[in-house]
Order: sequence, then C-alpha cells, then structure tokens
Amino acid sequence: MGERGPPGAGSGGGAMARQPALPLALLLFYLRAEAEAAARGPAPAPRSAVFRYRICDVDHKRLYLRDGRLVAGHLQGANAAREEKVFWVPNRAFAPARLPVIMGIQNGSRCLASAPGPRPSLCLQDADIRELPRAGPASAAFTFFRSYRAGLWRFESAANPGWFLCTSARGHQPLGLSRSHDATTRLDFYFSAAESPEPGTAPGDGDTPTGDRDPPTGERDPPIGGGDTPR
Repeated sequence: MGERGPPGAGSGGGAMARQPALPLALLLFYLRAEAEAAARGPAPAPRSAVFRYRICDVDHKRLYLRDGRLVAGHLQGANAAREEKVFWVPNRAFAPARLPVIMGIQNGSRCLASAPGPRPSLCLQDADIRELPRAGPASAAFTFFRSYRAGLWRFESAANPGWFLCTSARGHQPLGLSRSHDATTRLDFYFSAAESPEPGTAPGDGDTPTGDRDPPTGERDPPIGGGDTPR
C-alpha cells in the first residue's frame, strides 16, 4: 500500500520548511495583539465562514501528515483515513476576481504559508484561519490565488507571484512551490467540496466570491488511482 515513501523534498520547487520565516511570526504577533485589544473593546466583526474541501493532484495523490510535514501520496485501504481535508476561507483583502483564499488543515488551526523570497518555501504555520483575513494585505504570506481550467485548479502564492502550489511526481513527497510545469512537478489539482462546510457555516452566506463555484459534476474528483507509482 506504500504508506511511506522516500524522505526529502519534492523536486522542482521550494519544499515545505519546518520553521516559519520571521515575517510570519510578526504577523502572528500582530494578530494576537489585535485579539487582545478586541477583548478589551467592542465585539470584533464576524469572522469568515470556513469551508471544507478535498484536494488531490492530477495523479490523484492525496494529502496527509508525515513527520510534521504535509505530503502527497496514494492512500488506500486503512491508510485512506490519514487524508487531511483542506479548510479554506476567502481573503477579501485581495481582488475577488483572483479568488484569493487562505488554506489550512486540522479545522484551520494549521495554515499553509510562504514568506516572500527568491526561492520561496512552504510551511505549515499554527494560526487561526478565521483570524488571518483580518490582517489585510499583511496576510499575503497565507494567501493563494486560484485559477480554474478544464476541471483543474492552480494555486498561486500571493506573496510570491509566479510560484504555484505543487507536488512531486514521486509519491509521498512534501508539498512545495514551483514556477515551472515539467515532468518532475504537478501544478494542477482537483479541488472539490467535502461532505459539508464546517458546522454552523454554509455556502451562499456571502463568503464565496462571485464566480467562485465548484467545477461541473464529473470533473471535480475522479477515483483515486492504484499504486504509488506516478503515471
């Protein structure tokens, strides 16, 4: 069933880093200070609704945690329970036409982030996905622009234009960022709604930007392929 694969970063881009960059720590400090100030003053504005989706790359590799890193591999049998669902919120600090979102796992308590840099890397940052949009433009490190074509999505880093969320062509390698589409990387993903949004939220409550709809039925989430060998 190929539960574990060879260690190391995926090829073709910055692999997921273990430690966040300093700007991310400063942003979290800002958010904590804002939360403390809000507790002493008027009630804060309502937080964004959180939606739960499933994501896999074009080889149908699913996301799961291994050694604290988010990796992509084929999960079959009992291993299917290890799949991490993706929680996301829209980020209105950026142009709605670009479908900006902040994404995380574990109910949105650990978010994907990438600080700006010449060779950007990806990390999981402990943060509340509901609070991050309140940071405005400072939340760019956590923001990804979505684009959709022929049933597939791409996710471009707002902090690193031209760099896209990617997986390795090899199974069980960390998620990373890449600016090239070649035989070693996968930039395209299937992105489909899970069973339902987080309890207490629902699509259509104003959090989904105009034009941000699921792909047509039948194009969203094809069956998981067999084996761990990339095609």
